[in-house]
Amino acid sequence: MTASEGPDSQRQSWLRAIILWRASKPFPRDFGGNAAAFGTALRRARVASEQAGRISVGGFFAKKFFTLESSPDYRRVWVLGQEFAIPLRDSAIVVMVDRVDELEGPPVVVGHEYISGRLPDLYWATGRTSRDSFSVVLANSYRLLESAMSVNPKLRAFLAGQNVSPAVPNRQFPMMVIQNQCIDFQEVKRGKESWEMRDCKVSHFGALGNVGGKSFYYATYCIIPNYPEKGMCGDTSFIARMDEARGLAIFERGAGRNDAQLLFERVNGDIGLYRYTDKPEIIRNRFGTILYLPIAVDGTGNYNESEYYIREAGKWERIDSDAWLVDLSNRIPRGFEVWKGIWPDLHTMQAKAMLYRSGDANCCPTGGVASIKLSIRSKKLVIESMAVDTTSSPVSKA
Repeated sequence: MTASEGPDSQRQSWLRAIILWRASKPFPRDFGGNAAAFGTALRRARVASEQAGRISVGGFFAKKFFTLESSPDYRRVWVLGQEFAIPLRDSAIVVMVDRVDELEGPPVVVGHEYISGRLPDLYWATGRTSRDSFSVVLANSYRLLESAMSVNPKLRAFLAGQNVSPAVPNRQFPMMVIQNQCIDFQEVKRGKESWEMRDCKVSHFGALGNVGGKSFYYATYCIIPNYPEKGMCGDTSFIARMDEARGLAIFERGAGRNDAQLLFERVNGDIGLYRYTDKPEIIRNRFGTILYLPIAVDGTGNYNESEYYIREAGKWERIDSDAWLVDLSNRIPRGFEVWKGIWPDLHTMQAKAMLYRSGDANCCPTGGVASIKLSIRSKKLVIESMAVDTTSSPVSKA
């Protein structure tokens, strides 16, 4: 897939996506004598894609047709049912598909890599290109494309016919991609079903800081499921405002690298369950370096499902943030309860819990405040001390 802009005399073109289909042995150009079957399969694929709200942009035909689909805006592509984000500029994604002739097993996506989207001028002079569309590469320009891909060791091995075993999905992305595009979420996909999303957009992106010679970044995402109500990310609809922060991702980038590794992806299959409104933080206190992922349960309780990680031996280790809440419930005086989420401040290692009496309204606790000092021991949040003031009436954070 290529794209271009500008008039012919000043046209700039770049590569956006390549799908490599590899068979166990050379496949005849006449579809193995099954041209009629190919035509029928192609028509069926186009109808199925249209029903799914996608565009059939080709595929590979051997014993059957394996469809290559794109979103209408050419920002996403589906290969064997797997979804990939297509870089907008500068970088190109290359998806590798093996065993498409099914002679040695079912076809499989063995991975994807990123290469530069810039190619020699000779390629654009000899290759068949068109704006935002997929096309077959002509033989006289293939060697230029092959040269560009061979810079990547995994692509070079795949092109040479070497074994490239399916691995854990490559979760590395160019910086421009993570700043401007939604990544491929594991639990939520685009589609027409009620539980799938119809729109996604980066709401906020920023740097968290540097730890151990690596830079860390975050992105939050507007994710809108297939509600009957109208609304798209970025508009003024109630839906867009409500779903502005339904996903969170944390990325790590090594020094001198142009891409970033996905560390944490927090997008729940029940899209409306959690909010990721607050900015993540890297916090340094007397206990060490802590990565804080703020996660709120949507609703008036404002329950805290945040995750906390402490840096140990070059890794982020999860902190148990649940056990101290059990201890808190045992320390609260009889007749008082905590109805709302508690949000510790890891800068000061303090927290406040609003106390309710039986008969209180959800909005207005009358039982006072429990002021808590916390410590971290053996990767657990623990209560260091606690003072209860039952004479004050705090205002609830709902």
